[in-house]
Amino acid sequence: MISKFNLSKVIVAGTCAGIDDSYNNLDIFVPYKAVQYDCTVKEVEPLIKQSFTVDIDLSKYGSDFHTGVIGTADKAVVMWKDYLELKENEITIADTEAGAIAYICKKNDVECIIIKGISDFSTDESSSDKYESNMEQINIYLENTPKVMKKIFGEYLKRFI
Repeated sequence: MISKFNLSKVIVAGTCAGIDDSYNNLDIFVPYKAVQYDCTVKEVEPLIKQSFTVDIDLSKYGSDFHTGVIGTADKAVVMWKDYLELKENEITIADTEAGAIAYICKKNDVECIIIKGISDFSTDESSSDKYESNMEQINIYLENTPKVMKKIFGEYLKRFI
């Protein structure tokens, strides 16, 4: 898409999992950094490698929005152990695509803006039925997705175009 349409900017908008618990469901973020955390061999390398980290310059957009670090992997953050690992590595929010898109944009010298809204947080399933816990999280995600997207398109997107 980047080369076919000669893009100068890519905007990634959608939902994410909350990791930093000082925030809430439906909070919207424009991350200043994107990392891919599934590009390492966790047993011998750090979870976050500099080579898969993209700094995002937001200086021309002001500062009156939530920002932080978005972590991306090929699997959603559902299990409590995954949530704890990301929290230990100072990830603010997590998704399944933004870090990879930011990486490709960086390699092609294309601006990338990520606008994500927290749809859900992982829950500690250790003291409950794992299936029920997962279903509860899915239901929260499904309930909050339209609310997140309405906020992004209504209050944020125009500013970053």
